[in-house]
Amino acid sequence: MPEKTEAEAEEEREAQEAPADSAEDDSRPDTDLSEAPEAEAPADEDDAKLESTEEAVAAEDDVAEAAEDEQAQDREDEEEADEEAVAEAEPEAAEAEEPTPAVQVPIVADGQPQFHIVVPAEPTDVESFAAAELAKYLEKICGASLEVKPGGEGIDKAILIGGVPDDEMAERGVQDDGFVIDVTPEAIRLFGGKGRGTLFAVYALLERLGCRWPIPGEEHEYTPHRGAIEVDAESSVENPRFAVRSFVEDSSFVDHDDEAQKEQRIVDDTEFIDWLAKNRCSHFMFRAPEDVFELLHFELDQRGLSYEGGGHIIPQLLPRELFEERPGLFRMSTKGNREPSGNLCVSNSDALELVRENFLKYLESVPEADVIHFWGEDVADGGWCCCSQCRELLPQDQYLTACNFVAEALEDKDVTIDYIAYHDTLEADLTLEPHPAVMLLFAPRERCYGHSIGDPECETNQLYADALRQYVETFAGNVQVFEYYADALLYGSLAVPLHHVIAEDLGFYESLGIGRVQSLMFGRFSRWAYPLNMYAFARLAWDTEADVDQITRDFCQASFGEAADPMRRVSNILEEGMRQVATYGDIKQPWRSEASPRTMHERILAAVDVLAMAREPMAKARQEVEDTRMESLVLNQYQLWLYTLGEVEGTATQVDGLAELESAQKAEDTLKAKYLRVADLKLRDAAGIHRGGMDMIAEVADEVKGQWGITGLMQYHDRVISHLEKVAQEARDRIPPEPEEEPKPEPEPEEETPPEEGEAEAAEGAPEAETEPAAVPVDEAEAETEADGTEAEEEPEQPES
Repeated sequence: MPEKTEAEAEEEREAQEAPADSAEDDSRPDTDLSEAPEAEAPADEDDAKLESTEEAVAAEDDVAEAAEDEQAQDREDEEEADEEAVAEAEPEAAEAEEPTPAVQVPIVADGQPQFHIVVPAEPTDVESFAAAELAKYLEKICGASLEVKPGGEGIDKAILIGGVPDDEMAERGVQDDGFVIDVTPEAIRLFGGKGRGTLFAVYALLERLGCRWPIPGEEHEYTPHRGAIEVDAESSVENPRFAVRSFVEDSSFVDHDDEAQKEQRIVDDTEFIDWLAKNRCSHFMFRAPEDVFELLHFELDQRGLSYEGGGHIIPQLLPRELFEERPGLFRMSTKGNREPSGNLCVSNSDALELVRENFLKYLESVPEADVIHFWGEDVADGGWCCCSQCRELLPQDQYLTACNFVAEALEDKDVTIDYIAYHDTLEADLTLEPHPAVMLLFAPRERCYGHSIGDPECETNQLYADALRQYVETFAGNVQVFEYYADALLYGSLAVPLHHVIAEDLGFYESLGIGRVQSLMFGRFSRWAYPLNMYAFARLAWDTEADVDQITRDFCQASFGEAADPMRRVSNILEEGMRQVATYGDIKQPWRSEASPRTMHERILAAVDVLAMAREPMAKARQEVEDTRMESLVLNQYQLWLYTLGEVEGTATQVDGLAELESAQKAEDTLKAKYLRVADLKLRDAAGIHRGGMDMIAEVADEVKGQWGITGLMQYHDRVISHLEKVAQEARDRIPPEPEEEPKPEPEPEEETPPEEGEAEAAEGAPEAETEPAAVPVDEAEAETEADGTEAEEEPEQPES
């Protein structure tokens, strides 16, 4: 852990912040997000608990903070007194030191437009769309309708959209899809590179006016309301830090034969493409049937966004139906058998020719793509060949052989394919040189997300960082990074905010000279579970030096209004808590880790303690937005937090059960049964907790959780529960039966000996004596039965801890 916690750093940053404007709208405050950020709120108890759960430490912090505040106030009073003295002595000098206010250019004054929107005489689709977007949002802000006119002579007071030649953009320093905003009292010019840069300039101007688009969907956008619109007279140029800023959608859970699911997918992706442009992303990768593809591609085209095609397509390029007739085309398994699964036999020239031929056919179906992802089978061992010739090559060289062979046919085409460093190809063990048309795609899925990938203190991530450095050198910087910041499957669909990790990651990637980044997402579900991650990734990929804490405040203010501050605290608490468990791949499958269950149990319990701290700010957030249209948004985040907390608790229970199994394996025979009984109970309890999580997800509205939450997550839960019940059953089956007690033999009757003659006569003449019954030992259970007429329950034996 760093010497200074996130909470401490955040408090220092907030101490310099100025208060935001108050709200007029009861559902979404009319705070001008283009102006100063919100004021520092008093430190919440939960923020203090993030540093320490000890009350004494929190009390000491409060005392120290109070003392610092008092000292700061004294200094402020002294400074004010000095300033007043100087002002009285030299009023002219004090007046001269005041900054010159920026010239304000009115776009709308007294409800009347002061400018026209002008497009070139023959505008591109993107320029026409950009002009329409500017007019739409200016009208939303102030109610005034600005007319859009084609270019021509005699038009003054114009907002000029695009129409600037490339040589002028080069002179202004525009790179990639950067943009220029020039504002003077006579004209406003908005233009940028690669077409989409002009649209980005429009959205950047609207952001200066306070507009925000934190979450996809019109219902989540923030637009201020005012009677007049003014902007500063200035000129600025903005360029992205990463040339490619992309999202990849996993939509494999959508059944496109179901019309309802297909229609919903079109709506969802249309909204998402709109959000991509408004947050200055450049590319979108998706797979879809032809009719869906055409509709979505139209949305990309009118915004100037690029498309990335392909995926795990190598198995598709070698048709499986050829296996019976030509098995030699296919890979050989480690058992020495040809298999129709996996990729191909790269030592078979016919297999390589066939893959290249089918790749070129696929390329014709996606002529708009500038990148085609050329990935193998999505399995941990990669699915490469083990025949006598291929096994002389590492999986990395087998894969690059196929990539280079295909790339040779692309020399006259403006397209790039990639070699993905993923699973068995993550290590940079290459002996071949990559073709210039082959790009590296680095996909570190099993890395630690509790730390930045460049954190030298994280042993796990250092392995990935070292491999990436070597790959950057091998591929001469032609590298793109594939990240998993909104991967519902990897995170068990739990809330895992990563805004600070994302900021550090992107800074590290940029430091290596990498110019392309992308992140996976799962449709509408990711909009519910990972909205801050997606927003932070988009904003930081454009500008890695942006303040991630300001981005977080910006997101919460635009999304949650009056509940912005408690929801920001919730985000930071969740990030701190999930850092404990986002360290070993799939969060809810810790048995895959090499770490011992006991070690993980401690981390998971620590996560539970931190996550529980969100209870108070979450309740406050719900109270702040009662009876407003944002109430449902906060409620959805509340449900997600409850689900996350419950699932982490369930995981803690299942790891505890697995630890009991581990103890049973090491225990003496006399103790095995005790450990196995406890393991059985804990694993069944964990299954019950996970089942409760499934019930909670079922209660969330379908339009919120999306198709992954409706189908994929439920199937995932079923697998987890089935696994736990199976392991619990195996534990029960291993419990040895208790030995039955052997019945005690009845005592043999003693032989009676006849008395002597004298004794018999004395006995006959003696009076009859009173005798007491013999004392018979009675156990406690029988004693309780005699006392109250009920049988006592036998307490189960407790295992040794």
